[in-house]
Amino acid sequence: MSKSAFRKEIATMTDEQLRQMLLDAYDASPVMKEYFDFFLNPDVEAKLDKARKLVIKELNRTHWGTSNARVTVFKKIIKDFAGLKPGAEAELDMMMLVLRLVAGADRYLNLKPTHERFIATLAQNILKWADKNQMTAEAVGHLTALTQSSELRPHMRNFIIDSMNALQL
Repeated sequence: MSKSAFRKEIATMTDEQLRQMLLDAYDASPVMKEYFDFFLNPDVEAKLDKARKLVIKELNRTHWGTSNARVTVFKKIIKDFAGLKPGAEAELDMMMLVLRLVAGADRYLNLKPTHERFIATLAQNILKWADKNQMTAEAVGHLTALTQSSELRPHMRNFIIDSMNALQL
């Protein structure tokens, strides 16, 4: 069903039918339950903390000191958070959190080239996203602070700086 057809169908419903439909959707789908829970009680810090735990759990998938973390899981964490529409600042915080954790894992894990490409792409995507949402100054500030922190090894620091410089906004 298209969005416009859905709108027309909703317009014909009574208030009681709408309430019942919302309750049924809440009960039927964990995704809807999470959306409504966040919509009614937007606790961004709790969602960021949950995402941090999921990223760390994924990074801990290792074999002989090499990370077997799946980049698709990191992308899904970011996408699911953005789907809640928490606001531009919170979305930026989420992307920076994932970037900081994955890039920082280079201190204690051997990252695969896939992870390094993800880090470079994410840094560039953060800048593109920030440019589109008029938050370039904040994003550059966050990325600069990350590259100047002691969380990253010099190799990873230079890698992120090079990927940022490769992007021409």
